[in-house]
Amino acid sequence: MNRHSRLFYIPLGLIGLAAMAAVFGTITMLLWNTLLPPLFGLPPLSWLQAAGLLVLCRVLFGGIAGGLGGVMGGRRRGHENLFRGKWDAMSDEQRQHLAEEIKKRHGFDPRERFNGERNPWNRGDTGGQENADTKKDGTD
Repeated sequence: MNRHSRLFYIPLGLIGLAAMAAVFGTITMLLWNTLLPPLFGLPPLSWLQAAGLLVLCRVLFGGIAGGLGGVMGGRRRGHENLFRGKWDAMSDEQRQHLAEEIKKRHGFDPRERFNGERNPWNRGDTGGQENADTKKDGTD
């Protein structure tokens, strides 16, 4: 990308960001002012307060920089599969060495979790759906 095209996309991105903030702030303000004052007796919000509420919720529940933190502390999708690929690519000696280090540091043997037919990444809760890793031969 050359310098002139960057100079074009930066203001365009800022205009798009401002438009999105205006739309989502307005939607939040309208929903709040329509529902919460009559139901719970809360005061109505201005547009600036609604935009601030959106930012606060993003920081508390979504984290900053794409959901890397926050109070809820959720994990990013794909993280488990990254480790699973590394675990599968290790030799038996490397797995044994890593398992001994993990057991020494954390008090559990990862081979018990990673070597079975069960998918070690969903922690046993499939939500009523079958997983390809949990049922390979059609039996439980």
